[in-house]
Amino acid sequence: MLKRVLHFVARAPLTYAWLVVLLATLVQHSLSQRLLRALLLSTSTNLHHLASDPIRVLANSLLRIDGRYWWLYVVVFTLFLAPAECW
Repeated sequence: MLKRVLHFVARAPLTYAWLVVLLATLVQHSLSQRLLRALLLSTSTNLHHLASDPIRVLANSLLRIDGRYWWLYVVVFTLFLAPAECW
């Protein structure tokens, strides 16, 4: 069974590499409340930030996920993105 899972992951390396990058952002939940608030305010995707530096803001927002629902990303990536990458 493990061999089949590893074979499936190996067929879609970019999908699972991106998933690992996203899951690494869960480190933000280990920050203090003050530091986390400052980080989120400085990288939020709001109209002011989008108007002043859209590329940086959008790139930063690609690297943020909600820590409570990380397992949904695993399901969606496995059901949709990995098969699409294999095609």
